[in-house]
Amino acid sequence: MRETGRKLIHISAGIFMLICLNIFGPNSFLVIFFPLLLLGLLMVQFENQRFKVPVISSVFELFERREVMPGKGALWYGITVISSVAFLPLEVAKLVIICLSIGDGFATLIGRNGRFRNPLNRLKTLEGTVSFIFSALIASSLFQMYSPTAVFFIVVAAVAESLEIYLDDNIRIFFVGLFFSLFLF
Repeated sequence: MRETGRKLIHISAGIFMLICLNIFGPNSFLVIFFPLLLLGLLMVQFENQRFKVPVISSVFELFERREVMPGKGALWYGITVISSVAFLPLEVAKLVIICLSIGDGFATLIGRNGRFRNPLNRLKTLEGTVSFIFSALIASSLFQMYSPTAVFFIVVAAVAESLEIYLDDNIRIFFVGLFFSLFLF
């Protein structure tokens, strides 16, 4: 249940940020969300120093994985989104956010009950990778970002997310966005 709640927040936050990015544009988005990222960093610092912030501590208690530093995943998520909007072309940044939130979220929600192991990573399933691709494709079409390059981006991001390497999947997807922005967009 904890992981389901985490991923539903993950997906909802991504959809909310994509809507904000479409409404306000990248500059206003950064003005709004960069201070929120800094506030998040502060809250994570408080939590890791055992200083309890009433609402934030309750959220960590309900949704955070027990075996990791509180807020680690949320921080990488926020840093990746802000970096994507700040440094990548807008279309690529949106694809990164779609893959980070919707693709990764559905990969976990569906893939954790999968039966077929992913040959790229024995801890993940093929069902998760396929659901990453299909959910991200649906989301990209809803945000009117359907092109052969977008499809290729999503498939490459799904493969990058599946790799069994010690590098946060948020960062891997950002690097896919960086690669695409340098060579294909």
